[in-house]
Amino acid sequence: MYSLVAFKEIIFDVLELTGVNIVAEVGVGEGLFSRALCKWSEGRDVRLHLIDRQIPSEFREHVALYGPRVRLHAGHSLSVLGNILPCDAVILDGDHNYYTVHRELLAVIEASASQSCIIFVHDVGWPCGRRDFYFAPEDIPEVALHPFVNVPFPDESSCFHHVWNAAQRSIGMASHGGGKRNGVLTAIEDVMEAYSGWSLRIVPCVYGLGIMYKARSEHSSELDRYFRPLHNNLLLSRLERERVRALMRAQNLPAPVENVVVPDENFYWSDEREDL
Repeated sequence: MYSLVAFKEIIFDVLELTGVNIVAEVGVGEGLFSRALCKWSEGRDVRLHLIDRQIPSEFREHVALYGPRVRLHAGHSLSVLGNILPCDAVILDGDHNYYTVHRELLAVIEASASQSCIIFVHDVGWPCGRRDFYFAPEDIPEVALHPFVNVPFPDESSCFHHVWNAAQRSIGMASHGGGKRNGVLTAIEDVMEAYSGWSLRIVPCVYGLGIMYKARSEHSSELDRYFRPLHNNLLLSRLERERVRALMRAQNLPAPVENVVVPDENFYWSDEREDL
């Protein structure tokens, strides 16, 4: 269990509640969630933009069945988003590092200045919340790149499988967690500090789903009520902690991954940015 598909009911509930017409997804990967999103869009007045660096040919064939209202964009998110924004909803599950996520969020928020927008961000929890992972380190400016190690591609049972692209055999992982400008959740917090008026809700399981929306938008009160029982739910957080611990106990993780600290139950909502 690592894909956004684990959250599909929540995401689709929110898309229905807010009446979206244009949805962008960054990070198609193997297409598990993207297929569910395409199916959900059937019979609805919804256009989809699906973005990834490399899109499997099998998935291209699948998307062709939905006609022109579902468009594939092969390229870097920071290049593609500028051509399709603004959107009513944006789902970010691409490069799991501060530099990329911070700039994706800036692009979405600045394009949505005069309209509502829902932003879903996967991997706000462990291990990516406070630690950068690099699909293509060469694309990150040196000043924004943390020291990192290359970690080999794991099998599907691994608790690190979700941060890989199917076409890759290894990925760069920051050598340390925590600190400034490190990780997905840190990027969200810094953007929200710069742009007031946005709410953040976190579902603290399956590596964590963050949901951002304008605090005084048309549907903000309904969204507040919807997420009240889910936001930073202590039971979900404890179950996630034990799920990750069980996965790690069941695997012989390669160094240096074996030394990564398993999160405690306060990981998802702590204000601290220390090493985790």
